Amino acid sequence: MSRRALITGVTGVLGRELAGCLRRRGYAVYGAARRPLEGWQDGLDWLPIECDVTDDASVLRAIRLSRPELIFHLAAAQASATRSPSVDLLFAVNVGGTLRLLTAAAEAAPGARVIVASTGAVYGPNTGPRHRWREDAPLRPPSPYAASKAAMELAARGAAAGLGVEVVVARLFNLIGVSPGADSAPAGFARQIAAMAAAGRPRPLRTGNLDAVRDYLDSRDAARALTLLGELPDPDPVYNVCSGRGVRLRWVARQLWRLGGAGAPFLAEGDIGTAKLPGGAGSHPPDRLVGDPGRIRAATGWAPEVPLTRSLERLLAYWQTRATAGREEERP
Repeated sequence: MSRRALITGVTGVLGRELAGCLRRRGYAVYGAARRPLEGWQDGLDWLPIECDVTDDASVLRAIRLSRPELIFHLAAAQASATRSPSVDLLFAVNVGGTLRLLTAAAEAAPGARVIVASTGAVYGPNTGPRHRWREDAPLRPPSPYAASKAAMELAARGAAAGLGVEVVVARLFNLIGVSPGADSAPAGFARQIAAMAAAGRPRPLRTGNLDAVRDYLDSRDAARALTLLGELPDPDPVYNVCSGRGVRLRWVARQLWRLGGAGAPFLAEGDIGTAKLPGGAGSHPPDRLVGDPGRIRAATGWAPEVPLTRSLERLLAYWQTRATAGREEERP
């Protein structure tokens, strides 16, 4: 009999890849999302369940329907350069929703392991140009979103002990993947470039702080990492899921610009960063967030396999396809 897995937030950048990874390993996969998205019933790698993590009955129903041995909790209220949920919403979804899921798991799926997706942002910026965060570092969340994830971790680990649920926290750094709802900086660059090329309307690329340094990981590599954590005997409580390599955002923008410019000569590199996203203008303090993947590598043998350039090629191709088909307008 196949093992059973439930993924909350399955329609996001990571959830789709994780569903496919688990299916290839023989799991029966149930995917939960707050509302159906396009393609919800077409060629799915999971069995769909509508679930709102802010509703007790909805969460308990999802657990009872899926009867999982593994739960991957990816559902969250996200924040980005273009989207800032209220603090109340961040904590209601990220903390309250996680506690609701653990309570339901204790009742309807005793013995299940829950992999809770957190973020490397809980550490705050690195303390030096060569520094990489390890799991034992103190948490200094620099934003309401990061604070909600740090609070989620503490609440989940505390509740798990009382409920008898096994929880493993995966601190995911910056992911690159394909999804209509992707709202990362690289996805924003790719969306703009694809829309400009499709419309034949050149304009400067809108950016934020191009001097920021981030630890990028392909969503397919992240899906493999979470799968291995789900199967790992006697796991530690927390693992970084990251590449361990810092990349300046300016390099990412230039790579996408050059890839897009091959078919659109009007995309001149000199235009990169000449327009800014809200809050992007002016000087920026050092902004570096890089993790150390040593713990997960030692425990599972996992290492990233997809080169960053290939991730960016795939990302741009995805948005070019959508722009050509008229399914994506350039966002303001």
